[in-house]
Amino acid sequence: MRLNSYRVRRTAGLMAAAALLLCAGSPEAQDNLLADPGFDDPSLASWPPGYVVQATWEWDPLDRGGSPISGSGRFENMYVGTTFTVTAEQCVNGLVGGLAFDAGVHMFFPTGQAATGYGWVQLVFYAGADCAGAHVVTLSTPHVTQESPGVWHLSGLSLPAAPDGTASVLFTISNHKGSTGGSLVIHFDDAFVFLGGLFSDGFESGDTSAWSATVP
Repeated sequence: MRLNSYRVRRTAGLMAAAALLLCAGSPEAQDNLLADPGFDDPSLASWPPGYVVQATWEWDPLDRGGSPISGSGRFENMYVGTTFTVTAEQCVNGLVGGLAFDAGVHMFFPTGQAATGYGWVQLVFYAGADCAGAHVVTLSTPHVTQESPGVWHLSGLSLPAAPDGTASVLFTISNHKGSTGGSLVIHFDDAFVFLGGLFSDGFESGDTSAWSATVP
């Protein structure tokens, strides 16, 4: 009985250790520098609006992974003119000039929208912490349009190097309506800023170029 009890305790201990290692090694748990990247908080406190005119920025239960306890940020751009961009943003510390990183967000366009436009992320790099000091440079992820609605699309930058002199970056979610009248709705979910390095990309970027396949 003592031997069996020891085996049970040892097996349980190994399983617990393995679970801890998996959690510690998860890029989403360990390396994502954004607060509330999955838009779990209905208050969107970590994602204050940046430049919002004739628009609504609110939490929505639609979740990319279908989680009943999460959701997404729903941006509705109702600008009556021809073209206008509305934004929500978050300042990220921890980036260092020359250090590789991944950044991006997933977007969803509901079906049946007459308005045209696109979404993307703008990354504004600053020399000081908390997005203060001199402006270093601005990068943008590729635009995603409403031409393929009803599915989630990833827009991201895969392992670029942070510009020299970088200490922080303003991560700005953008909804650009490019037509007169109507409104353009975009849902945003699972945003990320991952530091570079071995296993930094847990396949969130969609870029598998850093991984090779071998057959044993």
